[in-house]
Amino acid sequence: RSDIYSLGVLGYLMLTGEVPFDGTHFAAIASKHISEAHVPIRERAPSVPRDLADAVEKCLEKDPERRWKRAGQLEEALATAQNHRMMPALVSRIGRFAALGAVALGLTGR
Repeated sequence: RSDIYSLGVLGYLMLTGEVPFDGTHFAAIASKHISEAHVPIRERAPSVPRDLADAVEKCLEKDPERRWKRAGQLEEALATAQNHRMMPALVSRIGRFAALGAVALGLTGR
């Protein structure tokens, strides 16, 4: 599930243009990942479709039991989000994120 969290960080960056947590050194950033809530995706990027934001934010759950249990579940959620109406500017971002998901599927065996 740590791989799913990492995909969530990449998805967050692709959708918002920012990382969920920032700091001046590794320990500060790592501490934020453990103890702080990230700014919701739609707060930073209101044009992101809700189902896409929800799929990525589920990857970023602090409790691993609340994250996607398998990369295949994330893949399905992204496919559903991709089938909904969206702004053209987001389509390429989703495609890149889906490609990362495909890589994760290959690494984790679903």
